[in-house]
Amino acid sequence: MFVRYVSHEIRTPLNAVVIGLNYMRTCLSETDQDMVDLVEEVRMSCDAAVDILNDLLTYEKLDGGLLQIYFKHEDAFDFVGSVTRPFNQQVRLLEGVLEY
Repeated sequence: MFVRYVSHEIRTPLNAVVIGLNYMRTCLSETDQDMVDLVEEVRMSCDAAVDILNDLLTYEKLDGGLLQIYFKHEDAFDFVGSVTRPFNQQVRLLEGVLEY
């Protein structure tokens, strides 16, 4: 019960942030690609936080015997891409600072 309450209290403001980021994304021009990338990465981070909350709820349901575990095939290339994508902006910023 505690996890459900806390996840609701965190999820509600995160959803508001995601809505604001989606609106901000529509207002940006394609010429400002760095800002578009930054907004997209912040949105992806918010989505990741919501996914963590969903996982917590899933563990609570598993513990209560309300869910069963099953396995599915995932493409490794897509998985690695989704894990590394949030770091793209940081790498681009460092490229201008670091010398090779």
